[in-house]
Amino acid sequence: TFDLLAPFETPTIADGNTAWITPRKIANGNFTAILCPQAMATYRTDGWIRVTLDGKEAVFNAPVQIDGQVFDVLEAGKEITVTLTVRKTNETPDEKTTVWTQGLQIPDDSRWNYDKTQLPWWEGCGWYDCNKVNPTGKDPTKINDSQLCWAAATSNMIHWWLDRNRDWVENKGYDVPSELTNMLHSEIFDLYKSCFPNEGNQPLSAINWYFNGVFRKNIYETDEPDPRAGFFRDVFGTHSLGQQIDIVTKETFNSTIRSALENGQIVSYAFADPRWQAHAVTLWGVELDENGDIRYLYMVDNNDGATDTRGTIRRQEIRYKPLTEGSSTLSVFVPNSVGDFRYRIYQIFTLDTGKKYLK
Repeated sequence: TFDLLAPFETPTIADGNTAWITPRKIANGNFTAILCPQAMATYRTDGWIRVTLDGKEAVFNAPVQIDGQVFDVLEAGKEITVTLTVRKTNETPDEKTTVWTQGLQIPDDSRWNYDKTQLPWWEGCGWYDCNKVNPTGKDPTKINDSQLCWAAATSNMIHWWLDRNRDWVENKGYDVPSELTNMLHSEIFDLYKSCFPNEGNQPLSAINWYFNGVFRKNIYETDEPDPRAGFFRDVFGTHSLGQQIDIVTKETFNSTIRSALENGQIVSYAFADPRWQAHAVTLWGVELDENGDIRYLYMVDNNDGATDTRGTIRRQEIRYKPLTEGSSTLSVFVPNSVGDFRYRIYQIFTLDTGKKYLK
């Protein structure tokens, strides 16, 4: 219980007993709860969050600080995000553990190059690397698709989605753009090229356009569907199968990607240098370190088509470091062509199979 008549900015807690509450599950392993404003001192020692798994229980104390600031009170009208990593006590993570997107054929060592940094595409592997035909825009004999990384990354995701739902799509008689002659000639990527200018945009809008017929991040009933797309609008209506995460820290990066892969989703991400435009690519797996944190990405880059028509997964190291000096919040960086970790991952996009809607 608490005093509703107390000044809102300085809440006082009335006498009474604390009690555990069950948060509401929302999506991707996330839960939410509304708590009254209150002091946090008790929860630093007596436990704040309790997790029960397979009959075992773990209790986590509230942190003393958040982003370098003392965390001594839950303030009215504010939100706090807590990321927890829970492992069963009888499980010891391998020093190197790889988690792949569901539906892929796990490659054996013979398919990799000599130092296991590149994995060529092969028939039936389950992953895709749709590439631009003119990534620099300097070849006047080819269509200029230099700014369409968002469309290429989305095309990979949709090809994977169609594979995961192939039986349902065929049984329902859907005739959708899906052919893939090679990594330079995808019917899905070609559709985006024919319908949109050579300009930067967002994978989430592209996902919604293909499935729902509306090229925007949020879809409303009043939106007029584009007749050139919206191939599954009769099934999904205005429900988006995609999700966009705009605040990417070490914690949100690990929790979002691990949850997406474990829940049968596919991931793309965007990165940029402060002096360089953004670039979107597709993720097909991750490699974890001894602490269970993501240390390497298995990704495909749609800019390498000029020299690679077959398609290639590349093993890319990431590093965690503060965006500004003195900050306790770690951002996620990938290297540039000379190995400097200056490109910051700032957005993550996921696509769900939507199987619960498929009947």
